[in-house]
Amino acid sequence: MINIRKWRIGTIVLVVALLLWSTLFLNYETMNANELLSPPNSSHWFGTDDFGRDVFVRVIVGARYSIGASLLIVALSYLGGMLLGGLAGIFGGWIDRIVTSMVDILLAIPSLLIAITVAGVLGGGLRNGVIALVISYLPYYAKLTRGEIRKIKVREYVTVMYMQGAPLWYRLMTILKNIQRPLVTYMIVNISSTILSLATLSFLGIGVKVPQPEWGSMLNEGRLSFEQAPWLMIAPGLAITITIIMFNGIHNWIQKKKGRNL
Repeated sequence: MINIRKWRIGTIVLVVALLLWSTLFLNYETMNANELLSPPNSSHWFGTDDFGRDVFVRVIVGARYSIGASLLIVALSYLGGMLLGGLAGIFGGWIDRIVTSMVDILLAIPSLLIAITVAGVLGGGLRNGVIALVISYLPYYAKLTRGEIRKIKVREYVTVMYMQGAPLWYRLMTILKNIQRPLVTYMIVNISSTILSLATLSFLGIGVKVPQPEWGSMLNEGRLSFEQAPWLMIAPGLAITITIIMFNGIHNWIQKKKGRNL
């Protein structure tokens, strides 16, 4: 058990280290006209692209966009959803009806379709891709927050707080503190789907723009030379797959730990 825990902690540390390393030291724009579309070798582990750029370096730097932007999207969705869901769950009444109606409408539409529509209207780019995905995922956090608050409000300690006239800020902080576990669990699952959604937007040309080496945009570039240089799509595809498996593994570990504590 200890070894598994160390392995997971080590994986998280490795991801953070890769993000810092790619930000501070790697140059993904270096071109070499003498090594266009070179297959994987000892000098270029994942080969080179049609501009002579090292694909391995671009995949590592791509983690900064794919993982970093996805973490930002999940964090903003969590904060916005907790705000809307918190208002609806705590105050109820007409606020609850308005927020619930808006959330239900958005939840009736596939999140990726919302993201594609918003990104198409705003235009491509990393910033607009982040905005589009935050809008598409925020309703899920709002609905989850509202539901958890409605469960918490009927518990005895919350009733006692109301009867004793506890300050509003204290009641809010106590309630929000006690709904964090399901929200954090959903956040970890949502990271995987966010990475995939951001890659989809970039692959369609309405997310991160070239030459920024986001994994989805790398897939889009690589498809044009797939028959001649399949490693251009295999490398970012493997990066997406491994990252999603890693975050899903973290989620499963949390679920098992939660089950043992019950």
